[in-house]
Amino acid sequence: MRMLSSQTHPQFAQRRPSRPIPIHSRKVLRPLSAAFQNGASREHDDGLVIWIGLAFVFTAVVLLLVSRSRTRALRARRLADGTQEMRVVVDRGYTPSRIDLEAGIPATLRFERREDDPCTELLVSDLWPSAHRLVAHGETPIRFTPERPGRFVFTCGMGMYSGELVIHEGRNN
Repeated sequence: MRMLSSQTHPQFAQRRPSRPIPIHSRKVLRPLSAAFQNGASREHDDGLVIWIGLAFVFTAVVLLLVSRSRTRALRARRLADGTQEMRVVVDRGYTPSRIDLEAGIPATLRFERREDDPCTELLVSDLWPSAHRLVAHGETPIRFTPERPGRFVFTCGMGMYSGELVIHEGRNN
């Protein structure tokens, strides 16, 4: 009858009384390297790593697709007088946060602020010359004519919340 020794089977090694072992100690690394000496153990762990990796990639792809669908730009509606208009709800951010407008056509953005957070009181953008003060629990119309195509960011006064105006070349230009 063969005896099991700690050299052939590290799991049967006698353990010392527990005491803190420094993480950089070789005593910590030895059992780890011994565990991976067995080929079957390594194959099992490789399979687990592959499944975890695939789950991570799948989750990342789903989150990317969901975030893109939420940030799709909404086109401002055309009114009978030829202007374009969009209502934006301000409540811990801007909804919608991306708005499509046509260059050269007067636009009205109606910001409906549903909160009294001081951060969302001011609205700043390169498209208009000065910051606009949004009325708490009310609507503030901002009228301007986008002159050139491009992407323009609008933010709250502190820069915590932002949105984007996507200006396209006008149909009649």
